[in-house]
Amino acid sequence: MIYIQKHIGFYNSQLLGDNYYTGTTLEDYHKGAYILLDEEQVAFYEVNPQGTPEEVFNKELTPIAEQLPSREQLLQEAFEQINQQVTKSILSGFTWKEIPVWLSQENQLNYKAAYDLAIQFNGKNQTLPVRFKFGTTTQPIYQEFTMLEEFTDFYTKMTGYIRECCRVGWEQKDQLTAMTDENLLNYWRREVGI
Repeated sequence: MIYIQKHIGFYNSQLLGDNYYTGTTLEDYHKGAYILLDEEQVAFYEVNPQGTPEEVFNKELTPIAEQLPSREQLLQEAFEQINQQVTKSILSGFTWKEIPVWLSQENQLNYKAAYDLAIQFNGKNQTLPVRFKFGTTTQPIYQEFTMLEEFTDFYTKMTGYIRECCRVGWEQKDQLTAMTDENLLNYWRREVGI
């Protein structure tokens, strides 16, 4: 015998005793009761094992369109993916003079603080030289900035790179927002893979 129960789903068992909360309607099911499936419902379940307990009870699968997320949900998921891509690009995609530079939030703040001080004091008052660790964990490269011009080159290229990553992300979001529902759904299916 097959039962459906809200918190368990499908439950194979012998006939349940009086100590179980049982019922016969979907309303009972939603209250947590065990509902014994009849022969037709069991046959439907055997042909449609992917069906939900409610679909099996009703002997009808919910149309795909009703199962799909709303436009807002599709956009939110897509925007989250874009944000992750932008963050990944910012963190690990920047190179300066062919040297990889890890742009974590902490590193960005350290570069900004050091650069702001160097600009404020025109490289004097012990603001330069300043030394940073670039490269990778396994192949670190220590870069010492002794001249304000070179530090400015690094800093402006770094901030330009970050702005470009953000611009690309914003452009992708704008393109998604402008899509028709059908094209957005196709994009979502391609990216999420339903």
